[in-house]
Parts: sequence; structure tokens; C-alpha cells
Amino acid sequence: MARDGFHWGRVGYTIYNQHGQNGYGTKAMDLAMRIAFNDSNFQRSEAHINL
Repeated sequence: MARDGFHWGRVGYTIYNQHGQNGYGTKAMDLAMRIAFNDSNFQRSEAHINL
């Protein structure tokens, strides 16, 4: 896939069972996307999530 000229990033996280359902992943992704699109002017982001 050609991505020339695009500003993009990839973010990923893993949440272990004992910490699931506490909102940590939601909060982390919210902050990461704010930084990516507001501060870094990314045009695309990919998320890789392991639960």
C-alpha cells in the first residue's frame, strides 16, 4: 500500500485480564489519538489491540 506523502502512525496496547474493564485502554487511545491528530497532524492511524 502506498503511503507516500501521508503522515501516519501506529499504536498498540495490551490489557491483561485483571486490569480489563477499568477504562485504561479507552483513556490511552483517546489521548494517543488527540496527540496524533491535533499535535502531530497525522492523517491516518492504525490500532493494534490485544486483549
